[in-house]
Amino acid sequence: MKPKTALHKKVARLSATLRPITATQKQWAYSQCFEHIAYRGKNGSMVCSECTHEWTAEGKQDNKCRCPKCGAKLTVSHSLKRKSTQTIHFAIVTIRANFQVIRVIHVEYNSRKGEKAEYIVNEALQRWFDAEGNEVNIARKKHFMPRYCDAWNFDSDMEIRSRTTNYNNIPIYATYPKCRVLPIIRRNGFNGFHYTDPYDLLKGLMSDNKVETLVKTRQYGLLSYYLYRSQYRRDSWQLIRICLRHGYKVKDVTTWYDHINTLERLGMDTHNPIYLCPPNLRSEHNRLVELLKRRDEKERIERERNAEIQRKIRQRKDDEAKKTYPQRMSRYLDLVFSDGLIEITVLQSAEDFYNEGEIMHHCVYSNAYYAENNSLVMSAHIGDKRIETIEIDLQRLIISQSHGAYNQDTKYHNRIVSLVQRNLNKIARRANQKSENAGVISA
Repeated sequence: MKPKTALHKKVARLSATLRPITATQKQWAYSQCFEHIAYRGKNGSMVCSECTHEWTAEGKQDNKCRCPKCGAKLTVSHSLKRKSTQTIHFAIVTIRANFQVIRVIHVEYNSRKGEKAEYIVNEALQRWFDAEGNEVNIARKKHFMPRYCDAWNFDSDMEIRSRTTNYNNIPIYATYPKCRVLPIIRRNGFNGFHYTDPYDLLKGLMSDNKVETLVKTRQYGLLSYYLYRSQYRRDSWQLIRICLRHGYKVKDVTTWYDHINTLERLGMDTHNPIYLCPPNLRSEHNRLVELLKRRDEKERIERERNAEIQRKIRQRKDDEAKKTYPQRMSRYLDLVFSDGLIEITVLQSAEDFYNEGEIMHHCVYSNAYYAENNSLVMSAHIGDKRIETIEIDLQRLIISQSHGAYNQDTKYHNRIVSLVQRNLNKIARRANQKSENAGVISA
């Protein structure tokens, strides 16, 4: 878009004064940013992708070699593939007026056996920012391919573009070593990029004193974690300060954070420098991991022991419920409801519950309904054929449920429910008296 604000106009004017990418910068990118190929033939011949020199390899088949003619370091391709395409972005860092400028250069590498490698270099993006927080992107258009970071339209002009993730999240493979930075960045400790994105590092040095601290104390591993892993940024700064106070340099950052997690799981004081800053981090971490394993194994055995105890308790209660069911429900066992066709009887024992559940394919036995003191379970049948199973709530004297096989209602469902409801008063009377004589209560 056209520059409209004073800031945009100033940046556009300064951008026009930037020098083109030099041959030296291009040559550095060619040599440092790409994997150069040596194509190996069936007869042991090797062809350099840089100068097309061909020679015969002797000895074993190594994965790396050097071209005898141009001296290029090559990666041997043992496959039949005879073409290679690679794409990267590298950055050039410079300044203009009071702006820090990061120029992102897109380079495409095309190689074919027997032909010299071709490099296509285009400037894709410029990121301008100053110490006051002003930022402007100048870039080419991008094709509408959100998942691709290199979908540039190189036929478009370098213009002011919106500061969106489409332009901000461009991975930088490497940064050209000769760079110029603003005095405030140099004052805040800048001494190289240390495998970080130049924008993230320089922006951090301008606005975040924690980044400045990590750079000045040469904690470069922690710097990378701090810049790119926000969860560690929130949680671990106090621990990092303890390391800095005691002059402890964290070299293996991944192991150090694993060590902290292990300390927390063991309930140890992570703010104690004796634990936090071990002289031999890997050895101490391995020792604590073994200690954690032993503790976890002990807890696992204890859980299994408790689970077995609980299982035995449940089994004992279940056996007791099966044994005492006839006695607990003795006042209801002789109840029989009939309308001439359907007959409804009370399940007499835990074995009856098992048979009912197996034949009707429901959970009356597996969910231990025989252990419920406030539920009366009855079975409706016509002759020897079971129709539905009925559960009656003895406290509220209502039908909790009545279902046939597979918990489906049968065509007799309403008739069965009506028959039970007409006899609920009989069940209520039985709740207050015991009957030892069996009888048939006719509807």
